[in-house]
Amino acid sequence: MRRFVVKRWPSDYTRLWPDRQRGPWRVTLQFAVLDGAIECVGLDLTPAGDPERLSSETLRKVAVASLIQEAHRELAEVLADELVDAEAALAADVLPDSVADDYGVEARDELRLRQAAAHKPKGRTPYDDSHYREVAQMYLRAYSSGAGNPTQQVAEQWPTSRASAARWVARARQLGHLPPAVRGKAGFRPE
Repeated sequence: MRRFVVKRWPSDYTRLWPDRQRGPWRVTLQFAVLDGAIECVGLDLTPAGDPERLSSETLRKVAVASLIQEAHRELAEVLADELVDAEAALAADVLPDSVADDYGVEARDELRLRQAAAHKPKGRTPYDDSHYREVAQMYLRAYSSGAGNPTQQVAEQWPTSRASAARWVARARQLGHLPPAVRGKAGFRPE
């Protein structure tokens, strides 16, 4: 009788970074189930070979979200293969039914969670049209009052960065809530 080894999804995902073959760093992501979803709960960054100096610049370059998505995709593939193996072993009567049934249920749940995590949209939920109308109104009030930089006023109103406020103002213009402007100048282009 062929022996089938039941594996569980790994709680860690490790790879060399930034180069998969040479490193020079080894990144390990730790995963756990939180509120019914498999989430990254830790990250280790260690030298893959000879010690390297760890700088803040190196840390800023670690694309954590991309690594998490990559881990979810790869671990989901492994889990899907193991689920097929477990079902085949059960059909061939190689595993006791209770073990295969438990494994199948757990594996399907874990696979569903991993697939959902791998397809989670990046970034924040997009704002709707009403948000950009409010941005336009705030911008127009700030411009009309002469109180300084209207984009900065938008940033302070929402507490967000000036860069985000500038993107919001640009999007409000695209949607027609603000008239066209001269690049780099507050206000609008004369009609």
